[in-house]
Amino acid sequence: MATSPNEKGVLSSPVDISMKQDAVHQEFIKVDPDGNDNLDYSGAHKKLDPEEIRLVAKLDRWIMVRLFILSTIAFSLCKLLITYSQRSGACTG
Repeated sequence: MATSPNEKGVLSSPVDISMKQDAVHQEFIKVDPDGNDNLDYSGAHKKLDPEEIRLVAKLDRWIMVRLFILSTIAFSLCKLLITYSQRSGACTG
């Protein structure tokens, strides 16, 4: 019950199970166009400079602390407003 691909190369349904078993997964290895081998798993250049590593760690700590504080305040404020609206009768839940 297999169907052939249409003019765009897309298979229309239904598809025979044997066609699915022939699928191949291909991994593409990222290669730097300059020929350097300093790429990490995502294709970005590896950070080799200790000063850059310290700066990124410092920024991460700075951002994460503020993000935690702001999300905690937002959560507490949200819970407070829900309780207030329920007690005042604005919410019928």
